[in-house]
Amino acid sequence: INSGSGTTFYDHSDNQNHGTVNGATWQENVYIYGCVDQYACNTNEDANIGDDSCDYSCHENGDFGLYLNGSDNFITTNEFTTTQDFTILMSVSPENVSGIKRLLLKQHAIEIDDSNLDAWYWSTNNVGYYGQVSELNSVNAGEWIDIVYKYNTIEHSLSLYKNGNLVAQDTGLGDINEYIYSPLIVGCYKDNQNTADFYTGSIDKVIAWNDNIDIIEIDNPEIIDNATVHWEFSKGEGNTIYDHSGNGNHGTII
Repeated sequence: INSGSGTTFYDHSDNQNHGTVNGATWQENVYIYGCVDQYACNTNEDANIGDDSCDYSCHENGDFGLYLNGSDNFITTNEFTTTQDFTILMSVSPENVSGIKRLLLKQHAIEIDDSNLDAWYWSTNNVGYYGQVSELNSVNAGEWIDIVYKYNTIEHSLSLYKNGNLVAQDTGLGDINEYIYSPLIVGCYKDNQNTADFYTGSIDKVIAWNDNIDIIEIDNPEIIDNATVHWEFSKGEGNTIYDHSGNGNHGTII
């Protein structure tokens, strides 16, 4: 590839599978590394390859959370994709716990259902969900709780933690459908026809990993630095939730 002239692409594998250039022209590659996220505080407009240098400290204006009104507020991003192994941490304080209040929807779901804390995920054939786990009568209005949802591919297990303690688990489950509900939705249920189950209350943190994170390590700064999504709510204004992971998975407040 690096010959820079002629009509032959040389195969360096010694298998002599050389290629022929048809009509294309050679050019010298210029690689400029830097932050390519337009929402970062240090965007490098000349960079054409992203690195880990993005900084978001200019969006930190104080200790803020986000209040969702329970009627038409939610957060979405179309950029977030998940693998089979998946872990998510959320800090929430519901204003009321009657009925279904959807905290998270993607392939995975976390919800409050009449003070019960539920978690489940969609099956591969889209006909329903697998592995619903619940902690009954465990969520109180006005109380802050940290929720961790984990799916382990090897064990096919679904685990639900509240405030650092394992409260529900099921194992030997089926595979996750990786393609259903591609947007990540926080605060309601939403598909192409319906929007329902709005959450009423506050959210302070959403961090997600395409990995099976040990609950003991989940607050480790090095682990957080490797998150796929890291939403901080410290901006205190506007309609964008900035992703501090550097992966550009920013959220939009609807």
